[in-house]
Amino acid sequence: PPRVVVGSWGAFHKELAPLAGVKLFQQAKALGLSALVGCGGGGGSPTAPASSSNSDLDAVTAALASATHLFDDGLYDITSSTGASARAAGTFAAMEPAAFHRSVSRSSQGFAIALSDSDEAGRPHTADVTINRSTLGMFMVVRRPAGGGAVDTGDVVHKVMDDRWTRHVRLVRRTVLTPDGAREQWQLDQMSALKIVSQPCSRAIVSLHLTGSGLDATITDPAALRTFAQLPQAALGDSVTITTDAGANTGANAGNDVFVYWGDRRVRMTPNGDGTHTVRVHSGSLAGVRSLGVNVFSRGTLHDDALIYDSVAWIVPLTVGTPVPSVWP
Repeated sequence: PPRVVVGSWGAFHKELAPLAGVKLFQQAKALGLSALVGCGGGGGSPTAPASSSNSDLDAVTAALASATHLFDDGLYDITSSTGASARAAGTFAAMEPAAFHRSVSRSSQGFAIALSDSDEAGRPHTADVTINRSTLGMFMVVRRPAGGGAVDTGDVVHKVMDDRWTRHVRLVRRTVLTPDGAREQWQLDQMSALKIVSQPCSRAIVSLHLTGSGLDATITDPAALRTFAQLPQAALGDSVTITTDAGANTGANAGNDVFVYWGDRRVRMTPNGDGTHTVRVHSGSLAGVRSLGVNVFSRGTLHDDALIYDSVAWIVPLTVGTPVPSVWP
């Protein structure tokens, strides 16, 4: 069975209560991590020597630490500050939003690593990682004044934000050639999209469809792992059509607001009347790995100061341009 490691950034414990066959793994000093190494079946001894386990776990977590885009790609986590004080919500106070932003006051990250596919020496070849993040703060909506006129940036509605992030990645142990000869490295092999869900959440994303020149990709499961070569690929300078299916939502919050995050832009998608929303974006002239975000809000999130922040988002990796290496950069 796979050996499982659980840990969190920002906490480090030198000793844990002894369990049958469970050994403390001390993470690299730069991270500061508390972790457990054990047997997935429970009650048995680890299937590999402690030195091998520690060495591979060191290497896996070091590889994760160097891939900062796995935890925060800088697309969704847009923060800002405002001098406005919190406003009391009315019984039912409809509003027309002019803008919105998030202000994060606290963020924590954690992960679970499952090591598997061991060789004859008991060393694993595969590490499956679930990355979790929690962000607490405020979601702020700037009102558009009734009857038009200049927007008052101090007229802000504050809503409590508690977002939970989840991403899955797979690393593999490979032998690579270096100037110093052949050596083993843990490398990122596959990655999922990032799913961000508010607490509580009543929204859903059913699918995301991307089309363009030579591009026709549909994503239905944000947790699905993809190699670098399997990512959606947009051509340079192309127009990409994005269609989001947010499902049939009824009741008090009927009528979602759906946005696309692309680069430094947040673009409202056009509803098609059947639960889907569509927009076109320009792929740009910069080749490489990019992130595309789709964010679905309940109608009340942006249009009623008495209703809660209710949001779900997918952040999907894709490539722009033609060169696609065989492994993740």
